[in-house]
Amino acid sequence: MKLFLVESPAKIKTISKFLGKDFQIRASLGHIREIPKRGLGIDIKSGFQPSFQLIESKQHNTKEVLELMQKAEVVYLAQDLDREGELIAWHLLDASQVSAAKVSRVIFHEITKTAVQSALENPRPLNQSLVDAGMARTILDRLIGYKLSPLIWGRFESSVPLSIGRVQTVALRVIVDRDREIDSFVKEEFWNIRADFPEGFSAFIVLPKDTRLDEAQASEIMDRLKDPKAMITELESKVERRFPKAPFTTATLQQEASTKLKLSAKDTMTIAQQLYEGVSINGEQKALITYMRTDAVNLSQEALTAARQKILEQYGKEYLPSKAVEYKSKSKNAQEAHEAIRPVYFDMDPEKVRPWLKPKQFQLYQLIWNKTIACQMKPASFDATIVDIDINSAPFRAKGTILKFDGFLKAYDDRDLEDKKKESDKDVELPPLKSGQNLMSPKIVGEKKFTKPPARYTEASLVKFLEKNGIGRPSTYATIIETLIKRQYVNLDKQNKFFSTNLGKEVADWVKEYFPTVVDIEFTARVEDSLDEVAQGNLPWIDSVVAFYDPIKERIGSLQGFVEEDLQEDDKNCPKCNSDLHIRSGKFGPFLGCSQYPTCDYIRPKNHRSPQSGEVSKKRRVFTGIYCEKCGSEFVLRRSDYGKYFGCSNYPACSNTRNRLTQEELAVFLTHLKEQKTNKEEDYGKADN
Repeated sequence: MKLFLVESPAKIKTISKFLGKDFQIRASLGHIREIPKRGLGIDIKSGFQPSFQLIESKQHNTKEVLELMQKAEVVYLAQDLDREGELIAWHLLDASQVSAAKVSRVIFHEITKTAVQSALENPRPLNQSLVDAGMARTILDRLIGYKLSPLIWGRFESSVPLSIGRVQTVALRVIVDRDREIDSFVKEEFWNIRADFPEGFSAFIVLPKDTRLDEAQASEIMDRLKDPKAMITELESKVERRFPKAPFTTATLQQEASTKLKLSAKDTMTIAQQLYEGVSINGEQKALITYMRTDAVNLSQEALTAARQKILEQYGKEYLPSKAVEYKSKSKNAQEAHEAIRPVYFDMDPEKVRPWLKPKQFQLYQLIWNKTIACQMKPASFDATIVDIDINSAPFRAKGTILKFDGFLKAYDDRDLEDKKKESDKDVELPPLKSGQNLMSPKIVGEKKFTKPPARYTEASLVKFLEKNGIGRPSTYATIIETLIKRQYVNLDKQNKFFSTNLGKEVADWVKEYFPTVVDIEFTARVEDSLDEVAQGNLPWIDSVVAFYDPIKERIGSLQGFVEEDLQEDDKNCPKCNSDLHIRSGKFGPFLGCSQYPTCDYIRPKNHRSPQSGEVSKKRRVFTGIYCEKCGSEFVLRRSDYGKYFGCSNYPACSNTRNRLTQEELAVFLTHLKEQKTNKEEDYGKADN
């Protein structure tokens, strides 16, 4: 028996048509193993070695798959062709403990008979470099999530669990920085001067670069133009060509689906997955697009031939270039797949399959179809004219364009909103004009304008920023955005624009203060570069992990009083039940507690020394002048091993606590400190920290 293993069960129906009866096709349902949820699950002292366990919710399916692997004569691991797929394939091989000799890795970027059979004819061993890169990413994300997230659980009030993520928190910082830039923006008034000509067009005054007119300057110029005499000093006409952009990658698909279809990144990837795995058309399961997680912009020779034939049939030879158009990725590390996202069958145009697609499936398929066809069409050409005009010795300029040949625009307009805005001023049809021509006296108009703040990030512009700066992978952007919203760090308005919440700002500020490298854009991009080096076999995976973890280890110890891996052996086991002690968190911050909680409720005593904690801290109390809303007693500022907090002085009769004060209460507290003539304020840090 030959076993053919894929990730998703949705692929089985489509692939089963291409394989013979001696094949059994099963799905792993994505990842089969995970690092245990309790504890770090990474042995840092042994070179960051992770431990894995079967994912509980998938155990029944996983055990069946592993048993089939042991019984099969040949096993084909056909997980997706990205690093994540390579890592899943490795987990299957490692967990099954079968001989690597009977296991082959097969990859295909489209689910067609030709592609699947070609993959079977060209199997390869697992790519250990890709596995290492996936493993390093898993370990890094675990270290950040497990080590840093508990530090904020007792620090910020929230109705949902909070987290810090290696890429997620950088994206949050980007949104927060933009919001503050907008909030601090002070608009400035400036003036523009326009000349409206009876001939039917307008011209604008030409100013030196970065120069703005104030009201007085504009008034002075307009006084000089009261009796305007206008003559064309120079006229330049030329043919401009606009070329189509490259076919879709994961990131550009998410961006254009957001701006043109108003789809979220998550919805875009979900629908694309459905189109890739196959939909039922006339009772037959057919995959409609190629693999949708890719950085590549090239197309296969077969796809180019099919696309060019379709252009010839549908649009005519005047729209077909003499040879296929080739594109090169701007990303130096584009290697996630072999091709851009494109239709599988060029004879199945959107309208032909529309009856079998849901509305959003149709819209996305049409977007991908049109983009792919357009990228192989001739450029659009315009007659562009620039007219320089002298009006009473003041320089004015008019611009205009006329579409001469629509080219690829016949199939798809790939301009984004920014492009359209830039080109709107030029899309003016000018009358016949010539150099040296005297024009009729124009009407001079002064226009008062104001500078505008930078635009808020949308899903599309955030994805564009992250991709441009090499932060994360495009395949993870949808999950990152979903997490930011779920954690209540950001909100999306009806225009799909991000607004950071107060909680989001507080978390971003805290991480920036205590772990600046974690939210540093350049540092995060360098980490991504190092993971790409690992994937290419140029860097040991452990080097990329050490480079990220070492700068933050010391600060983790100073904030929580211990670093887990530096504890003595006696400190790592529960004295009650001998289970492992793991980091847990309460209202006062992270602490070491028994991993078997609630069966065992042991926590490490507060006066317990550790290599990182130094002298045992003693509780010190400072009265605040603020009174408990429950019992009327005065709040005191306390410090424990787990952080600073405000507690009722009537404890234990009243256990009311607060994490922070309002601005008004803070003013009262600071005044109260001065009245007490205490010099201990700095020992406790800022009261609202």
